This record gives sequence, C-alpha cells and structure tokens, in this order.
Amino acid sequence: MTPLEPVAFPAPGGLTLRGVLHRPLAKSQPGWAALLLPGLAGPRYGPHRLLFDLAEVLSQEGITVLRLDLSGGGYSYGDETSFGNHVAEARCALAWLRRKVDAERLLIGGICRGAKVALAAACGEGEVERLLLLSCPPFNEATKKKQQRRRFHHLKTYGAKFARFDWLPRLLRGDLRLDLIRMNLTEPIASDVNESLDEGEFCLDAGRISGKALFLYGESDPDLKQHLAFYQNLFAETNGAALRVIPGSDAGFYAAPWHHAVLEAGRRWWQQA
Repeated sequence: MTPLEPVAFPAPGGLTLRGVLHRPLAKSQPGWAALLLPGLAGPRYGPHRLLFDLAEVLSQEGITVLRLDLSGGGYSYGDETSFGNHVAEARCALAWLRRKVDAERLLIGGICRGAKVALAAACGEGEVERLLLLSCPPFNEATKKKQQRRRFHHLKTYGAKFARFDWLPRLLRGDLRLDLIRMNLTEPIASDVNESLDEGEFCLDAGRISGKALFLYGESDPDLKQHLAFYQNLFAETNGAALRVIPGSDAGFYAAPWHHAVLEAGRRWWQQA
C-alpha cells in the first residue's frame, strides 16, 4: 500500500475540506495528479472501497491521488450539498492539488453524483487531461422517473429471487437485509431541491471538455439506457468520450469481478495519457 497523508484545506464559503493523499513510492510520472470524488454524502473510499482501490492503482502508476470528502459528506465540514457548491469545491481541490504536488496535468474521477461533479469541474480546466466517470448520471435528471425505474427494477429482481427461493437460506441464517429491501422499494431517492437550477449552466459546457473522458456503467443498472443516451447525444460531435458497459455489473460495481474490471479500466485509461 502506498503512503497515506490526511489533508485539510479551506474551501469556498469558509468551509474546510478533508481528504487523503495517496503518495506513490516512486513518482515515475512527475507533473501528474488525480482527484477522486464520492457520491452524494458518500464516503471518500467509495462503495466497497472502490475509490480507495482505484487510488492505489493510480499511485502504483506513479502519480499522487487525492480522495476528497465534499461538504455534507464524510469528514468535511458543512451541510451544503448543492451541485454548484460541490463543483466549486472540486475546482478548489484541483487548484490546491496543483500547488501541493506541483502538478501540471490532472486526472479527475468519481462515482455517481461525484462523477457528474467531476465532469462539471473539468469544464474550462485545461490541465484536466483524463476523466474517469463511474455510473455518471445525466444533468437535470428527472428524479421521479428515475425512482419509478429503480423500483420496477428492484421488484423484478426480488420477484425472480423469491420464485427461486434464493432468499430462504439467508432468511434462516438471519442475514437477509429486510431493511435494505424495504428501502429500495419504498424510500425516495435523495436529491437536492435546487439541483436542476444548479446544473443547467454546466450541461451546456460539459460536451466541450478539453480532456478525454471514460464513462463506465454496469449492465444491470436500471438507469443504463437513459444515461447512455444522454451522454452519447452530448458528445455526439466530439471524439473526447468513450462509453463502456461492464457485463452483469450493478451501478456500484459491488461484486469482485466488476470491481476489478473498473480498476483495470482505470489503469488502462491512465496509461493512454
């Protein structure tokens, strides 16, 4: 494992952002650094430590990586979670990272909403040459329709398992997460009421980013079709984006084969820089 360094620095609005630097043992790529962002209020290590492992992969390639908690999540201060503020914080983190490690070329990545923040933050940032965006949702997404798609997906999945009695051994062992099933079927998706108001300006610029972007999605993500269609249309007139689907994977890339597929894709994407 590469050396880890907890860091903190001021952000817009008087907040303090906190994160962890992964410093490479041998800095074989001078002038390069990377910023990784979690989902909304998610931990900076990502689902099943995905962002932690991705930071390790990139550090082994010889670059310094910052895993950051945005405000309202993890160890960063404040409860402000609006999209525009998070984009400002990500840009602040990029500027801090440039100074901290004397970086001239940057890679930025994230998962779910963190991926969308990363994409917006890269707009107009000429030093950002690579973007790695995991399960990146569209701008100005209709939350109600998304909720309906996800509930239908969960109902279909749970129905298939119920018919095969896959749930019975876990129920008898006492490890069936009935609370998660209830949450997936009944609770609304967390969203910011001002999200669509914040995102419009960034959507206009996102299709003209200077860096090359890799979008990774899971095949079983219930929102896959809508997400692919949005970004295929957004980048229709450029060659700066690649959209790829990991077979069988969910949106969080939870199973080990899907997890490793993301890490390998990240490594190859970096090596193309």
